[in-house]
Amino acid sequence: MKAVVYARVSSEEQGNNFSIPSQIAACHRYATDRNWHIVAELTDTMSGAVLDRPGLRKLRDLIAVRAVDAVIVYSLDRLSRNVAHMLLLRDELYSANIELHAVTRGQSADTAEGRLFDTIESAFAEYERLKIKAQSMRGRRAKVQSGNVLGHGAIPPYGYRYVGHGRERTLEVDEIEAAWVRKIFTWSATGVSLRSVAARLDAAGVLPPGNTRHCPARHWSHATIRNILRNSVYIGTQYYPAFKMSVSVPALVDESLWREANARLDENKRNACQVVKRIYPLRGRVRCASCNGPCHGNRIGHRYAYYVCQSYDRQASRQCARKAYANAERLEAEVWQWVQEHVLDEERLITAIDQANASEAHQRAELERERAAFARQVAEVEQRIARLIEAFTTGVLSLDDFTAFKRRFDEQKAGAQQELARVDRMLADDAARRIDREGLLATARAVRASLTAGIMPEDQMRVYAALDVQVVTDGVTAHVTASLTGDVGVLSCQAWPLSRTIPRRHRVY
Repeated sequence: MKAVVYARVSSEEQGNNFSIPSQIAACHRYATDRNWHIVAELTDTMSGAVLDRPGLRKLRDLIAVRAVDAVIVYSLDRLSRNVAHMLLLRDELYSANIELHAVTRGQSADTAEGRLFDTIESAFAEYERLKIKAQSMRGRRAKVQSGNVLGHGAIPPYGYRYVGHGRERTLEVDEIEAAWVRKIFTWSATGVSLRSVAARLDAAGVLPPGNTRHCPARHWSHATIRNILRNSVYIGTQYYPAFKMSVSVPALVDESLWREANARLDENKRNACQVVKRIYPLRGRVRCASCNGPCHGNRIGHRYAYYVCQSYDRQASRQCARKAYANAERLEAEVWQWVQEHVLDEERLITAIDQANASEAHQRAELERERAAFARQVAEVEQRIARLIEAFTTGVLSLDDFTAFKRRFDEQKAGAQQELARVDRMLADDAARRIDREGLLATARAVRASLTAGIMPEDQMRVYAALDVQVVTDGVTAHVTASLTGDVGVLSCQAWPLSRTIPRRHRVY
């Protein structure tokens, strides 16, 4: 029988005191007694509460492909100290017909009793882990309360080093690194950017923090510089968020310099250049002349803004054969100029708005009457159901008759409620479509008063929505309509020859 051995410890200190070799030796003796062949040994130095472990991942891969017949661990808590994870791993083993063996108790049986014992043992393992964690946190809290720093198994802040061992460990200034820390704060306070500070340190050959065997770092990053500048340890206060307490340590910089550097950091953050997406005022209003599909705003090559047809013909299993590429800047400028000159006339707008609102008011009145009729129908059906229940409870109707009538009334009520919801949606859409006469007229006056240079794309979008402007283009010319006033126009939307505006790799012929 082919078997794989898995061993685990929670920390490197345990890994260095022969715990893993002793586990592996015990598993080998267990396999030798049964004449099994061990094909692999997998180990981890991580907490048993973590499911994503390198050795455990390899073990699960072997289980998935059924490469072994048995898995041997010293005890079940070596496999996991989490009940849910343990049950998951056990089910994966049983599904693959692979046996699970623990040196301390033998084979884990796939029976009701065996599953119960596995669950109980996993629960005790998790309980033990949580108790150890609580005791450790209590001890760490007491150490912080006594004014001592926590440094067991941790990398010290850059500019410091740990001295002493165990409970006597303290932070001491590393003068070589501390000199660079002071330069970092001085540079940042004088306005040098984070990336420039990192570049200066790299150029000077300074090793970044965390450059150890377990966490190698080759170059300084702006995030590392930011973390140093934000850390209050450099003004003599080591803060522990888990306990909401702080400990006094040797300071490396003056508090005034620390505050100045952080103030500069905040100012740079406020003044940072933000990447703003382009707003397409004609979004949702441009269609392709070839396939009548929608044209979406898109940038090509990060420089060229277009309204591009992206329709797909499902029957022909291909995209639009002559998709339109309309230059966005030219199309938007032409359409907006056309709207100003031909549509935004106050007298025409007043007449068109009044007619449209009158038509909307008539339609709304019809919808209100329809809604009232459906609401009455729902109320009548509810009254019938109430009378039906009363007849059943008094013994007038049998259960079969009551069920049949109730089903019929429920169907009638559901149908009326569905129609009522439909009318409510139409009323909401009608309210949204109602044109703000004064708002549109005010915008028209502002445009005619030569304020077009300051008008925002969002305001243009509101004007287009009120006028119901629609554009159909082939990439060279555009047919524009304003449904509110009935105007139609033919415009040019090609700023220059197509071959100059669209990179070759993006062209469609």
